Amino acid sequence: MLTYVGSVIRTTTGQNELARWCDLDIYVALPLVVSPGRGRRPAVRDVCGENLLYKVKATRLRRFAALRPASGPGMRLSGRPRPAPPDTVRHLVREGPNVSVCCSAASNIYDRGSLRGNSILSTETWVSRHMNDRFWLYNWIDEKAIKSEKDIDRVVKRRATFGELERIAEVIPYTTEEVSHEGPYALAGRGMDLTGELDCYAWNCQKKQVDVLFSRTWHYFDKIVVTGLTPTRFCQMLDSSYDSQFRKLVLASQLRLLLYLRDIGAEANLIFRQKTPACRQHFEEHLRESGLSHLVDAAAPLVDELALAGHYTIDRRCDDHLHYTFEHPLLEHVQSGAVGAGLVGEDLARAIAMDVFKLYSAHMVADIRTSRIVKAPLAAVVGLHRETLYRVPAADEHSIALELGLPFLNGVPVKDLIQIRNDEYLSFEKFRTSLRKAIKEKVTSATEGGPTEVANEISRDIVLPSLNEIALKLNKAQKVLTKKSALSVGVGVAATMIGAIAGIPLLLPAGVASALLPSAHYMKYLEEKRDIELADMYFLWKLQGKATP
Repeated sequence: MLTYVGSVIRTTTGQNELARWCDLDIYVALPLVVSPGRGRRPAVRDVCGENLLYKVKATRLRRFAALRPASGPGMRLSGRPRPAPPDTVRHLVREGPNVSVCCSAASNIYDRGSLRGNSILSTETWVSRHMNDRFWLYNWIDEKAIKSEKDIDRVVKRRATFGELERIAEVIPYTTEEVSHEGPYALAGRGMDLTGELDCYAWNCQKKQVDVLFSRTWHYFDKIVVTGLTPTRFCQMLDSSYDSQFRKLVLASQLRLLLYLRDIGAEANLIFRQKTPACRQHFEEHLRESGLSHLVDAAAPLVDELALAGHYTIDRRCDDHLHYTFEHPLLEHVQSGAVGAGLVGEDLARAIAMDVFKLYSAHMVADIRTSRIVKAPLAAVVGLHRETLYRVPAADEHSIALELGLPFLNGVPVKDLIQIRNDEYLSFEKFRTSLRKAIKEKVTSATEGGPTEVANEISRDIVLPSLNEIALKLNKAQKVLTKKSALSVGVGVAATMIGAIAGIPLLLPAGVASALLPSAHYMKYLEEKRDIELADMYFLWKLQGKATP
């Protein structure tokens, strides 16, 4: 157990296994005990003496007090400044401030009321009253009547807002709960789970995540499991090492995102769940535990590719480590971190590539483990995650559905997509049933190739031909009606009438119909049009008209 004394935690021996506080970006030695005084803030300092790797309130330490058992004698910690062994400090710094944590379940939960008293109890009462299957920030914005960007600007500028949300976030358990929804649902992976992790926290980027999310899932899944800004991540942002403007940016973007989801009608299609911690130390172990040992074997060639095709820049050189930035075509954003000093050339490139790969792999493993808990297929969108997962060409029904792209619908706004799906639900269900049947047939026929290849086959061989057939039948029916009607009323008048009746309801009163065109011709056209509307892909064909060129 870790003994905390003073205001700064410093390592004094380097023989013990190191681990992290759950999701708090802080390395500590094992075994551990937390005994903070009121108001004290433990911290771990960078070996350079310039950066504070992480600083966290004592109340938050109690929340994540359990770590893996240690081997060997406990590491002595003291508030007095003593130099730590180079190997230990390098390990602390190399893992850096990236979001990557130990995954162990909590075994020592401390009494929160011992330090916070009535204030924490009143917050717990708020949580018990408001926390249900909804997102914690949705409950808060409803209570505060936040309905516009003006309201968001007002609450973000208030100094009391972050303290109020912190008190709420601190008492929300960090757990990953199962999902009870009976219909098909999918888990959004990093890059579109609305967290901003491995992506971007800016509003425009968050909005793009919504577009990507629904473009990958709307045609097959009823619900999507997302994460958003979790209570744990919110507490992390309150550390002094984060700029206040960054905190305001993240909170404002998340609130705008929630209002946007509500405006487009997507709130009802989302299920919010916290994901398991991203553990960089044990990701290979967790893959094997999950029966995914083949992904461990895929790691080495991917690291080689990152080292070969990636580009790194050394931003700062310290006594025993280097700070870098790294970019690669598989990475959506430039990554930064630190590696040990003394490496040059190919060895340095591979060390940086391995450091980046461990970060991305930790989040990928967290996504995979969460998908097992919530019993949902994982929709991976991050380039490196997709490259890793799809190196093994195993295609099942859900993975194929997630890869089924319909590029001719790219211009359809998400709001229209959701509204039409709700308004034309019976037609949509017919389309989705047909799609499921096609996917199952591909799976049972043992089609070669991974999910992407099989999905492309379905789009090419089934979806597009069906849409073309619907278009041809409608054009033919309209041409026949125009030709026959022209014999009675003239070509110009008939063409005008055909355009007018294109949107006439099927149950149009007979008197109105006969007033427009000769009854026999019109009824024949309606019969053909009705048969076409009963086609499996008619919903998709109708949706095409909403796409912008």
